[in-house]
Formats: sequence, C-alpha cells, structure tokens
Amino acid sequence: GGVWVYGGTFNMHGGTITKNPANHGGGVYVEGGKFTMNGTSSITDNMAKDSNGNGTSGGVYVSNNGTFTMNGNASIESNRATNGGGVYVNTGSQFNMNGSAKVTNNTDAGVYVRGGTFVSDKPTVTENTNASGAASNVYLTGSEITITIGGTLNEGANIGVTKNSALLVATGNRELTPEDAKKFKSNRAGYEVSVDPKD
Repeated sequence: GGVWVYGGTFNMHGGTITKNPANHGGGVYVEGGKFTMNGTSSITDNMAKDSNGNGTSGGVYVSNNGTFTMNGNASIESNRATNGGGVYVNTGSQFNMNGSAKVTNNTDAGVYVRGGTFVSDKPTVTENTNASGAASNVYLTGSEITITIGGTLNEGANIGVTKNSALLVATGNRELTPEDAKKFKSNRAGYEVSVDPKD
C-alpha cells in the first residue's frame, strides 16, 4: 500500500496518496496509530484486492484501536475494494470527519463501520456505491453502532447511511434535534433517520 502507520503518528498537509494496491488498506493502513489529513489532502484511486479477488478498504483501513481524522477540505475519492471502498473502521477504532471533509465515489461503500465509532462534525459522505451500483455511503454493521456528533452539523452536511435495523445516533454535549436527523439520509428503501424522543 501507500502508507502504513504502526503505533505512530502521521500528519498529512496537502498532496495525494494515489494508485496503490494492497490486500487491506490500499492507500493507508492505520494499525494502532494516528493518521490525520489536513487542508486539501486527498486519498484517491487506490485498490484493495488479494489473490482471491477480495480486499478490505481501497482507501483507508483503520484497526487495532487506531484513529483516522479528516480536517479542512480533505477528501477520499474513487477507491475500490470488496469491503469499505473508501474507509474501513474496525472494532475499537475511530474515524473523525471535521470541516468540509468528504468521502465520495468509492466502491464498495464509502465508510464501512464494523463495531468502531464514526465521529462527525460537518461531513459529506455521498455518491458511494456497492458492487452492484446501489447507494452505499456509511455502511453500519452490528447491533448498536453509534454515530456521535461532536459539534454542530452545519448546513451542507450530508451523510448517507445503510443499515437494516435502527440507526443509533448519539451526541456528547447536547440533545439531538430533527434538524440533525435531516443531515442523514437512508440509502435503503423503507428506512428513515429520525430523532428518538426521550420519555
């Protein structure tokens, strides 16, 4: 792949990580460390694929309690994999999106969350698809996956979500409102994102 962070820290200020192949994490593999994208940094056109035709996260693979953060106008685009084309967040790991960061046009799924925590401020996760071409932006797998809003979701925030059961969205410093729920769009017919009223 392009970059492997093993228990260390990597700060990216501009530039592009592109056209890298790997079994897991074609662009970036974060294993127990911290990777931060700033400014107009981009991770584009990477691929994850093994000898059997399978691969996890063409763009970024986050595992072993690692943390991956996007700030400013950072972008993850046009990456390909069997699971988590843009970003794959494994159990116990964390993915943060701030500013005008975006994850778009990746295959299979923009952000694949498998038990990890997806923390967002003002993200755009749109126009990502699965292998069949259906919308698959933030794919939530597991019984109680939490998307935590760390601050205000400003106008323009747009997060597509895919999950069969209820989507649990939590916030650490305020109660959610119907306006927060409007920033999330279900990618699956028959489901919607709404605020669960308190008793």
